[in-house]
Amino acid sequence: AGGPYRELMENVSREICSSVLPILIPTENQRHEHGYMRECFVLNHQANTEVELKMMRHFGLIIGFAIRSCQTWNMALHPIVWKAIVGVPLDLNEDLKTSDKFMH
Repeated sequence: AGGPYRELMENVSREICSSVLPILIPTENQRHEHGYMRECFVLNHQANTEVELKMMRHFGLIIGFAIRSCQTWNMALHPIVWKAIVGVPLDLNEDLKTSDKFMH
């Protein structure tokens, strides 16, 4: 029994992780089907138009709402993204390996 909120968040998650919106992009490991964490996404570092930046801001608001309301959200964000959100330092060796096997 998920309810309408959970269904809404699942739909939002699916759309954000698709190529429809320019918010998230697949990790290099996902794009090239190698290495670890192939299911993960990272923020689109090339988003720079006013519309794209507004989308990023709204994405941040949605994440903030989910965190504050203690709701689970099925979104495969790479640990690099989560670490940036919560202020945890990056482990360049491990984080890079799980994002882009060949850059490591």
